[in-house]
Amino acid sequence: GLRVVDTENRLLNTNHAVVGYFTAKSWNLPLHLCEAIASHHDALAIFSDDSGRDAQLKTLLAILKMAEHICESHRVLGGQAADHEWQSIEQLVLEYVGLSESDFEYLRESIRELGEA
Repeated sequence: GLRVVDTENRLLNTNHAVVGYFTAKSWNLPLHLCEAIASHHDALAIFSDDSGRDAQLKTLLAILKMAEHICESHRVLGGQAADHEWQSIEQLVLEYVGLSESDFEYLRESIRELGEA
């Protein structure tokens, strides 16, 4: 039930999102990219905020989370059968980008077919 960043924080007193943020900042990347790196495991909180702020952040995170799900990072990196993070944010992300579940499934299959070609 723990997120990877929770385990990293416990064992290392930091996590890959924090290290990535400071690396991106030291490379003078735009602040919205640095913030997306720092918060990529806080997507549920970010997409639950419907105040209209952080549009750039939400857009970057939506692309990232859809890509992670399509590539099945939960299996490859996490060794998990289910994508629990995607399950918790799917409706919020799809609503934000204006896709239905069937639209996203079509996108997912189209991308997988490209990979097989």
